Amino acid sequence: MYIKKVINNLIKYNITIASIESFTGGGFANTLTNIKGVSKIYRGSIIAYNNKEKIKLLNLDKSKIEKYTPYSKEVSLDMVKNGYNIFKTDIVISFSGYASKDQKNNINNLETFIWIKYKKSFIYINIKKKYMRRKQFKKYIIYKVLKKINFLIKKNNVSFYK
Repeated sequence: MYIKKVINNLIKYNITIASIESFTGGGFANTLTNIKGVSKIYRGSIIAYNNKEKIKLLNLDKSKIEKYTPYSKEVSLDMVKNGYNIFKTDIVISFSGYASKDQKNNINNLETFIWIKYKKSFIYINIKKKYMRRKQFKKYIIYKVLKKINFLIKKNNVSFYK
């Protein structure tokens, strides 16, 4: 199972992680906490689904949410920055996004705005899909983030992979 590999690598290098979730509704936290031993490196998650809670729990700027929408690259970046200030972990991930339906053509439009803060770097991931169900899309973006995290670990700890 891929998630076990990622968790084992995080534990091996003592890389701590936390998440700030909106669109995924705790799915990332659930995925990680299903793995034994994850408490060694996983500090927690804040799930703030509506704007009121995002402002209250994450100290987000209401005017920025109104300007860019709560599911935007800009607001998601503030989520990850403020999440870092709360958790102080090596990696913080923010998940924001939306799912809408084109009623005329019966097509799902899904988009997510993800930021990963790793050490001093900020990595942005934007994923758009059509014809995918919401639940399937959430699993897909969580997998993509786990792949990116594993890549970052590999890039920064090359000796492990020789």
